Parts: sequence; C-alpha cells; structure tokens
Amino acid sequence: MYGKLGYEVMSYVEEFSREAGAEAFPVAKITREEYARRRKDMLPAGSILQEGAGLAFLASFADFYFGNGCLLCGIKDGQRLFVPEFLGDPAHIPGILRYLDCPEGAFRVPGNEKPFAMCRSLADSAA
Repeated sequence: MYGKLGYEVMSYVEEFSREAGAEAFPVAKITREEYARRRKDMLPAGSILQEGAGLAFLASFADFYFGNGCLLCGIKDGQRLFVPEFLGDPAHIPGILRYLDCPEGAFRVPGNEKPFAMCRSLADSAA
C-alpha cells in the first residue's frame, strides 16, 4: 500500500528469540537523550534516526540500556524481554538476559531479512 504512495523501504531487520546464558553481561539504564546520542554512532549507514516525538513515544513504555559495545531498548513483560532495537554484538544477548533476570527474550537487529522502515521523499521528484 505505501509503495503505491511513493514510499520506499529504507531499512531491514532480523528478528529472533534467545534464552538467558550462564554468565551475566552488565548493562546500565540510560536516559532517552543518551540513547539517541549513542544510537547515532552505532547505527549502520543509511539508517533512520529515532528522535523527538518518536523517541518520546518509545520512552513511554520501554527502558534504554547501554553496555560495553551494545545499546538496546527493552520492554519487560513478566519474565520475557522484548527488544525492538538491539545494536552491537548479538553474542552479548544471552548475558544481557541473565543480567536483567529474564529467562528469554525476543530481539530485533539491523539486517537483511525483513523490510522495516519506509520513507517518502518530501522533494518534488518532477522538478
């Protein structure tokens, strides 16, 4: 539907589940402002920035975390962690789950598997 309106896919993601590992990998809760600042440095080239109202909406139900070389926003639902965005080395995910006391989690990372964000140019293409 959006493609017919001139929107184009701008990014792709991969989604997967993991279980907590034996060793904890510590992460610290950070503010949404720090998340936005660190995110700019960790996004793959061509990614879409999450700022302003979009980030404020995300902050209304998610917590932001930073660890050695990784950044994530997470939503705890009982003992399950849903991570709509994880940036960094996915090898740390089992340890992060252990540290946050979540036996399992669902994660979304930048990838090539599933179309995710779409954008439409505001410039007049006929000009």
